[in-house]
Parts: sequence; structure tokens; C-alpha cells
Amino acid sequence: MVPTIHLIGASHAKRLSDPLKKQAGPKNYHVVSHCTPGAPYQATKWPDLSSVTKDDIVLLLLFGNDVNSRDCTERDRRTGKWHLLKFEPRSDRYFQIRFQELKERIQNLPCKVFIVENFFRLLCCDLHQHKNWISYQNSINKSLCEFFSSVDQVTVIKHRQIIDLNYKKKQHRRIEENIKLLYDAVHFRTYSVIAQNILKQMI
Repeated sequence: MVPTIHLIGASHAKRLSDPLKKQAGPKNYHVVSHCTPGAPYQATKWPDLSSVTKDDIVLLLLFGNDVNSRDCTERDRRTGKWHLLKFEPRSDRYFQIRFQELKERIQNLPCKVFIVENFFRLLCCDLHQHKNWISYQNSINKSLCEFFSSVDQVTVIKHRQIIDLNYKKKQHRRIEENIKLLYDAVHFRTYSVIAQNILKQMI
């Protein structure tokens, strides 16, 4: 029987689904997508994972919509780009609670679990350059890595290892490149490279 990759998350996961299916190949892995675009962690629609085997993989992209609340953003109908109108950071305790909830859900699964860090989001325009927005997003990813570092069979995939960026450049240049990869300040223009690099990490 061909093992299954269970892909769970919000809109990034949904956009990743087709290129992941194409690159994983039906003879190697059966990719099943369980995605809820726009959903924060607590609104994630979880599949029944009771039949997961040790050869399967669970791939999670979960916390992007927890970085900020919905009322902090607005979509420009003319350009389709999302804007961060105000920066109201969630507390570290908020994320620690979410991480603990996730740990309790996945820690007894017999298979490998991979969690993808949050991608940078809402790097929208000069008008909405909020102080500490990037460092805040970095801090969430750091907390995610630290929390799951000791959980058996769980690996956190760093976002900068799977997007097509030159990380030898200085940070402000990397941010500029990151912005160019996004078509609406949140989602990537293409997910093919991301799918390819995720598979390299998992298989």
C-alpha cells in the first residue's frame, strides 16, 4: 500500500496541495489535503488520524492566521493585496497554549510529523511598515522550534530552507526578495519550489 501524506492547514497548505501531489508522485505517496483557508489554529478541520500508519507523514502549516487577528487586516479590492492596518501582537502565552494543544493531538501518532514554520506575511507597503513586525514573526517561529524540539517524531521545517531566497544577503535585501515572491502580501506566486524543498526535508 502506498503511504499517505496528510496535509493539514489553511490557505498556504491548500495552495501547496497540487504541486505536492505532482512532485510526490502517486506511486510514492498519496497526498490527502485537509485545508481550511483563512482558518486560525482553533478553526482547523482535523481529519480522523486514527488509521495513520508508521509509514505515513503528517505535514502541518497551521499558525499563519494566528499571527494577527482579522480586524487588523484589510484586502485592497483593486490590487488584491492584503494590508496590515494595525499591529497588535498576540502574547507568547497565546502561542504556548496553541502549541500545547497541538502537541497533545499529535504526540501519540505512530508516524513522522513535520511542522512548517510561518512564512513572513503582510509585508505590504511603505504606509504599513510596523515597527517590530518582522522580529515578532521571527519570535513566533523561534518559540515553535523550541517547543517541539523535544517531541519525538516531530520536526519543524524552517521556512527559509524551503523558499527560493538567497540567505547570504543582508536581512533587508532578503526581505525585499521575500516581498517579490508574494503576489498579495501573504501567498506565494508559485509553490512548486516550496513543495520540492519540503519533500527533500521529509523523505
